[in-house]
Amino acid sequence: MKCRKLRNCSMRAVAIDRSVFLVLLLTAFAFGCSRAKDRTFPQSQADFFPLAEHSTWTYSVDDNSQAHPFTITDTVIGRRYIPSLNLTGTLVEESCTLERADHDTPIVFLSQDGYIVRVSALVHSRNQITTGPFGAVSEARFLPTPLRDQQNWEDELWPLGHLAVEPVKPFKLQIKARTHGETAEIVVPAGRFHQCIRVDSQAFYSGGPYEGRNLQVTFIDWYAPRVGLVKSVVHSGNSDGAVISRRVLQAYQVEQR
Repeated sequence: MKCRKLRNCSMRAVAIDRSVFLVLLLTAFAFGCSRAKDRTFPQSQADFFPLAEHSTWTYSVDDNSQAHPFTITDTVIGRRYIPSLNLTGTLVEESCTLERADHDTPIVFLSQDGYIVRVSALVHSRNQITTGPFGAVSEARFLPTPLRDQQNWEDELWPLGHLAVEPVKPFKLQIKARTHGETAEIVVPAGRFHQCIRVDSQAFYSGGPYEGRNLQVTFIDWYAPRVGLVKSVVHSGNSDGAVISRRVLQAYQVEQR
């Protein structure tokens, strides 16, 4: 009888242990679901790419192609008509501390078909903004507008134009991009930012010097609400590849419209 009692007690103890384990498992599962809900990205209606006149952003850049880090500053000049391009958009002047770099490089942004269009490869010539030697580079789908979580798009551009003079060879860049609501805090010298939109862009190079090489890089950019780009990391290959360039926001001043 004593053995039977001990056996019954032992069996009850095992049953209790299993019950406790089940309760703990269910509790952990419920807590995990609660945590997952807490991490749900709140869709913001804020502007993630503000271009108010006189706004400025200063970035430090560490790039493998350069011996030393350098600084880039973007300044919004305002809405302008560009006769050489026959378009009206927001003019941004970009300055760079690299040696032999142009002091002020014009870039034009405009909205079209639900996207922000970026027109670059422009130069200043005789107080006019004109195209560079290979023509302007137009990114028809630079960013969706408005920028939101869970968006997908593709774009294609020719960084040196379709035509080039030997020994320069034109090449094509194909981009596949997707947005993600970033639940983690993004910390850079300019501050701590929450509820950022992360843009993952896979860029595929083909043609010209990249013919048959299947070169791919991945851009990961973080945009903060009411601030704009705060961090950008470029990887060789996919997002697990080596970092070949990094840009972080050092200071900014965004004017109210």
